[in-house]
Amino acid sequence: EEVVARTEAITSEIYKMLEAARSGSHENFSEQSGRVRQAVLRMTAIAPRTQAHQRQAVDALLTAADTLSAECRSPPSPSELSRRTQQVIQCCFDIAKAAKALVTLFHAPSNQPNVLHLPQLSITEENWSAGLQSLLDHVRPTWQLANCGQRLFTEGITNKLVALHYGERFQFGDDVILIRIYGEKTELIIDRQAEVRNMRLLHSHGFCKPVYATFANGLCYGYVHGDVADEELVREPTFGRLVARELASLHCLQVPSADGESAAPQPMVFATMRRFLELGPDEFPEPDRQARFRAALPDKAALRAEVADLEAHLVPLACPVVFSHNDTLIKNFVYDRREQRVFLIDFEYCAHNYLPFDLANHFNEFAGVATVDHSRYPSREFQLPWLRNYLQYRDGFLGGGGADSLDSRVEQLYREVTKFSLASHLLWALWALVQARHSTIDFDFLDYAISRYGEYKAKKAERLALLSLLFAPAGSHLAVAAPSILQASSGSRGSTRSSAASAQIRLTSRSRQQQPAEQLQQPRTRSQRASTGTPATQQQRRSRQQSLKPPPPPSSDSGANCRAEAATSGRGRRRCHDNNASTGGRVGANDDNGEASGGKRSRQSASICCPICLDSLDTFEDSGKRLVSAYCGHLFCSLCLAAVEARPAADWAAHFGCPVCQVPLRTGASHHPVYWTS
Repeated sequence: EEVVARTEAITSEIYKMLEAARSGSHENFSEQSGRVRQAVLRMTAIAPRTQAHQRQAVDALLTAADTLSAECRSPPSPSELSRRTQQVIQCCFDIAKAAKALVTLFHAPSNQPNVLHLPQLSITEENWSAGLQSLLDHVRPTWQLANCGQRLFTEGITNKLVALHYGERFQFGDDVILIRIYGEKTELIIDRQAEVRNMRLLHSHGFCKPVYATFANGLCYGYVHGDVADEELVREPTFGRLVARELASLHCLQVPSADGESAAPQPMVFATMRRFLELGPDEFPEPDRQARFRAALPDKAALRAEVADLEAHLVPLACPVVFSHNDTLIKNFVYDRREQRVFLIDFEYCAHNYLPFDLANHFNEFAGVATVDHSRYPSREFQLPWLRNYLQYRDGFLGGGGADSLDSRVEQLYREVTKFSLASHLLWALWALVQARHSTIDFDFLDYAISRYGEYKAKKAERLALLSLLFAPAGSHLAVAAPSILQASSGSRGSTRSSAASAQIRLTSRSRQQQPAEQLQQPRTRSQRASTGTPATQQQRRSRQQSLKPPPPPSSDSGANCRAEAATSGRGRRRCHDNNASTGGRVGANDDNGEASGGKRSRQSASICCPICLDSLDTFEDSGKRLVSAYCGHLFCSLCLAAVEARPAADWAAHFGCPVCQVPLRTGASHHPVYWTS
């Protein structure tokens, strides 16, 4: 019904456009073409785009709409009136043709088999072989269990999972089926009917393999060939881009609400927290577990208060509600290197949720499950390019990203993800308590709950307070302290508390040491700073600026040589970046112009160097340089940053950001984003 409604909307707007063209009413062309484009965007928002031919159909429709908008951007002159009219009419027909081709994809027959329901079949340890054979008789009648290989997966902590394949050898591309035996009492926390319904929906869009059968205590479905992700693979840039693409594609699916009645789907996170909380234990019968439980975790009343407090912080963010996976741990991503695609698996918790939750949960899961190490949580420098990829894919799927710049949207999403990382910790802590009460799987769920809740409490105040600092006015004391606190939150996890505390101390100390207004040096503009010094010094600076023209981006074949040179050189760029990263790349406090203020420098400042010219801070005064803070907070010499900002605007798009963090370079005196090749 939604497809029909949106198709009719496109048809209606096209007819209005044709009538305007044929009647010569060109004064309303721009406004009407905008309506056509909006109708097209609404259509493409619900279109399937998981396969190449689907994406081509979407692109064709968007291109036709863009062509029409370009033709109608300005009124035609009398001499080109006839040509413009014919061109607009042709564009309308192109849009209609592309829309018709796209609509056929919604009605294309799927290869989805009917799901067999076998409520009388239950597979247990006692009837393992007989139960598997009985299932094979229904889903693979030609298979005999004696001729099949079995592969038991032992890393899951919710269910028991086994793969069956015909023959002894397991080869890529073989017909493999997965049989999942539900964990004890997991029906209390997982809606099994919704799971099957979601898997069938996702299979129709190309996200997962088909469901073959359900039985009393389990499910049978298709197997995804590929490499299961691990802690090393998940940090590779190529893999990260594919993960971002898959999640962006999933989040663009238009799925009706679970009850079929709500006008807008409701996010699951806080309702699920409260349900898990009520299902959790009040106490444990074992004395040692009870002692650990009471020593590390609060009672239910305190946990309810935590849920309410977190909800009060996150709901006002008004994040989009999208269809989400909600369990984006590392092992739930499978990398098919042949197709160069990442597949999601395990859709037990699929439901509508706030968009940042899946992303925040994925970053939290870098810590692992079997052995949890929260220091693996990715830094801000890792997250920003990752989130940029996500937004670019999402914009491509939805046909536009709004009026805000991509940089500002990346920063906003980073702030939201940082907050929702707390929701992820609290949700899975409550989930683990339910599992600790009921599960028979050999896993210490209580210890896992303690770990997740402990990280939630340890990071709650820091991450909620951090985000208000990011909005501090330029030049304010909060803005001065924000880079240090940012570095504390994304650097070494062991020293986070001390670093954040030091930043607060520096903030307090500076506010107490304010000098009278008449003693403060007035900020100078960039041109005033450049005009100081002797003529010889000015000439030296001008020649130095001319020599600092940014190099072209390195070619792929020279990457190894650059890395080798950086590794062996005493002043290699890698060492400079490490110095900037270890100290935050920041010294002292910044004035309104972004230039470092006076005062004693720390001992670490001697090791800081400009990431562009590689000159050490100790040599700045001798060479007539000043220390300048870019918009991202990292430090550069004034000559290098001036040379970078002098590049033509046309060259900006061909370069990246800060060599340290890839954020667009901006000083306090110049608010034009400038991109630099890392």
